[in-house]
Amino acid sequence: MGKLEPLRELRRLGASYDIRDYTGSTALHWATISKNPELVDWMLEDGADVSVVNDIGRTPLMQLGTKDCFPTCILFLSVDFQPVVHKYCIYWSLVQMN
Repeated sequence: MGKLEPLRELRRLGASYDIRDYTGSTALHWATISKNPELVDWMLEDGADVSVVNDIGRTPLMQLGTKDCFPTCILFLSVDFQPVVHKYCIYWSLVQMN
């Protein structure tokens, strides 16, 4: 069984990406800092919301700036959402990595 198979099964059974933890973060927030680009890529293709903001005002992409996750950051370049916000978040994340 592949690493993503349990997640695929949970999604097949109706698991939602919209559930938040005590910090307001979603599964995509946590996936972005997991240093697992394959997981993030799969979640993005499966429709995870890239624009959701947690309790401290960070989107999943902005969360990348807190960790050294450049390969994952690159995945967000292909996501279709508000261009101005998209460019700002990528810039913010890359600056935070330095």
